[in-house]
Amino acid sequence: LVKNYYEIISSNNSSSIIDLDDFYDQFESKISSKAELKNAIYILKENRFLIGNSIELTLNSIQHLGSYEIMIQNAEADWLKYKYLEENGFSVICQRAIANIEIPHFFILQDFNVASFECYGKSILDIRNKIRTKIPGTGNNWPDNLFFILIAVDSEVDDFGLTINKSTFKKWAFLPHTLDYSYQK
Repeated sequence: LVKNYYEIISSNNSSSIIDLDDFYDQFESKISSKAELKNAIYILKENRFLIGNSIELTLNSIQHLGSYEIMIQNAEADWLKYKYLEENGFSVICQRAIANIEIPHFFILQDFNVASFECYGKSILDIRNKIRTKIPGTGNNWPDNLFFILIAVDSEVDDFGLTINKSTFKKWAFLPHTLDYSYQK
């Protein structure tokens, strides 16, 4: 087990772009639909458990919400137990979210379907489905400022990654995936 391969991106920008029309006008050539951009940002603000297939859309949507902290991690094919998730950044972002409740914290897990999320992510599924209330290993309830986002294996890679069982994620929100938008650091 290799630890600390995650990345943390932070912003203390307390202001966010309020007028999405102005934002859209700035990047009109990169965004295929203003309605989808507005929908993505709304979905992101209103949901704590999300699935998407575009890291670029996810990062850019978060960037326009104001202050934030993002942790990006990749799942690995040998992840079978929750400890792999916990020891590869999830416990760190949980602690940071609990310690700083004023700032939204986003845990983005890329390529989540290279292994069975139903195995290593069972505790997260249970929290979302209200079977559990505490984050395993912490004794804490899920904080309101913690967002858990799953990004599927790149759809351009044929026959790689497990099929996503939609019934497993029926209570999760799905981000749109038709935007052509590049992440701006």
